[in-house]
Amino acid sequence: NTQVLPLTSTNDPGTGIETVNSPADANAAINNQYGSPVRAGLFARPSGSTRALSGATYYGVMNMGDNMHEIVVGIVTSAGRNITEAVHGDGYLSASGATDIAAWADFNAYGHKGGAYNSGVDAARTSDRNAVNIYPEVYNSDAVLVSAGGRLVRTAQ
Repeated sequence: NTQVLPLTSTNDPGTGIETVNSPADANAAINNQYGSPVRAGLFARPSGSTRALSGATYYGVMNMGDNMHEIVVGIVTSAGRNITEAVHGDGYLSASGATDIAAWADFNAYGHKGGAYNSGVDAARTSDRNAVNIYPEVYNSDAVLVSAGGRLVRTAQ
């Protein structure tokens, strides 16, 4: 679906029960119409929801093109190409929260895809890779990273 209807307000903002207020048929947190990220899956309504109305992918994955930029490994840099399926994490972090996997520590390996709540509607595509070689450093006035997130997976090993 290509119809993007930006959210402008919610009920119970910032809570686990946050729901769409207006417009009633909103399906994306995009274009800075709301001004902050929303609860993941917000657009899946309890009844009468469709894939397009919930802003889901074909397989039902929520918020793939809106709400938060997703940090991804970019293969446009040599640092990104150094991260392969053969390099598994070990689950350990330093006291400062840093990884002990050398290939993962290079920020030049990362970029972002999709849009965020403060992106233009043109970035609200699951396939958007315009910034795949730009690590997202979007901070608010309190120096908090506000528009980047990610989906993490782990192998069965």
